[in-house]
Amino acid sequence: MKSLLTPRELADAIGVSESSVRRWVDAGHIPMTRTQGGHRRIALDDALRYLREIQADIPRPQVLGLEQFSIDGSEDQALLGALSAGDAVRARGILLSLYISGRHVSRIFDGPVRSVLQKLGDHGARDLPATLIEHRAMDICLQGVCQLRSLLVPPADAPLAIGAAPAGDASILPSMMAAAVLADAGFREANHGPNTPVEPLGQLAAEKKARLVWLSITTAPNAEKLLGEIDRLSRKLNEHKIPLVLGGRIVRDFVVRDRPNLHVVSTMAELAAFARGITAGT
Repeated sequence: MKSLLTPRELADAIGVSESSVRRWVDAGHIPMTRTQGGHRRIALDDALRYLREIQADIPRPQVLGLEQFSIDGSEDQALLGALSAGDAVRARGILLSLYISGRHVSRIFDGPVRSVLQKLGDHGARDLPATLIEHRAMDICLQGVCQLRSLLVPPADAPLAIGAAPAGDASILPSMMAAAVLADAGFREANHGPNTPVEPLGQLAAEKKARLVWLSITTAPNAEKLLGEIDRLSRKLNEHKIPLVLGGRIVRDFVVRDRPNLHVVSTMAELAAFARGITAGT
């Protein structure tokens, strides 16, 4: 994958004239740098952000170093095939293709990513080799999420969201996906990752003037203890009018005390909608 493009390369990739790309660059639609010789250079990430904005087709992705960009047939089947084969380049290309086509990352995660990982997990629970495939698939999806996050650059004055997976929960991917969804919704996001103590997040959120705190909960070895920690965190955040959003496959099993600032979401799309409600009022 190329990191810097010439205007000609970008033009060749999307089937427009080089002069059109130069106009976009000179008008400030796509950031650029110049070489010592004065030639324009465009960062691939900046180019991809603009292509998504205009929902451009990329008939020659190989020019950009994105040979595995296109999707033939069902996106679920394409992603399942790539992950089952351990083909990281192909899988990342599929996720990137869906994003460039204009799909919100929440829809990508709720759709093909969730569907395929569920299928692989169902097989992995019964078979050791399938378990290895599932673990590899999780790692590849993590790579894809990181790539998408690199394309999501909210403004410096965007509201801040802070989140993590609680202590005892070693799952990396769900909180990473939540962070990407929040970035796509217009937040600056600070993801503290797995196995994070819950209660200090309240003090941090207050000090940093966060507008949202999230917890991605996939496992809870000590559910009663976690419930107490969530309750105390919710109380702390409520003092500063900061909402606490809980998500994850086991959250609905929790009996969470009713608090005005505590919200439970079942999907990434619900998280995105809640977050956009905040950014719309900023």
